[in-house]
Amino acid sequence: MVYVRGRTANDAGSLYIALEDSAGQAAVISHSDDTAVTSAEWIEWAIPLADFAGIDPGAIKKLRVGVGNPTASTPGGTGLIYIDDIRVEKKTGSP
Repeated sequence: MVYVRGRTANDAGSLYIALEDSAGQAAVISHSDDTAVTSAEWIEWAIPLADFAGIDPGAIKKLRVGVGNPTASTPGGTGLIYIDDIRVEKKTGSP
């Protein structure tokens, strides 16, 4: 889970989180709403670890947060975003 907020003056773009495990396997998840980086309000973004296919969730070594195309050679967009409360939560009460 992560909380994000941007500024209305930002360029809209795709917010993403990338995780890499100790074996060098990486997975990227993009936010479904490109206007998340232009919101002046905090947005909760809950991402199940299972959505990061192909990585070992018990061996995460790197986390990247970005805007734009994660495979582009140059960053995209301009502006400022705030990231808060990055955490992994264990869900209880379900099998």
